[in-house]
Amino acid sequence: MNKDTLRTEMLTIRMALTENQRKELSDNAVSLIQNHPLYQSATHIGIYHPIKNELDVLNLRNDSEKHFYLPKVFGHHMHYLKFEETLEESELGIFEPRSNKSYDKVLELIIVPALAVDHSFHRVGYGKGYFDRYLSMNPNIKTLGVVMSFQVVEKITHSPLDVTLHDIIVIPYQCEEST
Repeated sequence: MNKDTLRTEMLTIRMALTENQRKELSDNAVSLIQNHPLYQSATHIGIYHPIKNELDVLNLRNDSEKHFYLPKVFGHHMHYLKFEETLEESELGIFEPRSNKSYDKVLELIIVPALAVDHSFHRVGYGKGYFDRYLSMNPNIKTLGVVMSFQVVEKITHSPLDVTLHDIIVIPYQCEEST
């Protein structure tokens, strides 16, 4: 299956989740992330603001022992900025910090969203390449993908520009069969 077809299929299933399902799955994700060794060993962590029914990991911010950062897009690249209470919506429809001060140098871990992942930790995002470009320029930052079980596929065709995640957390979810 090509990446565009995979994106469409995964987004369709994810968008069908109810708010209650997404909240329950998101709470489970936060708990599993907090118990992961990569999270436990990091102090400065990049997270994401959820879009299109992504798992909401913003409750990680309740951990007062950690510092959290959000990505902000600048042209074709992104940088991580300190998470602020007041965010602004970007042209891409993603909430970002208002500031322009990069904290890329302090990040130890990034929680990476994905539309799909495979067992070799390859990921499919929305296809713009922001995370791949960012991670290729910051190879010392650990990455932890978080997806629902239906988003795990056998194999994702990848290119040399695609960055492999360090690990993934899979949240169990049983898709309802259509009758």
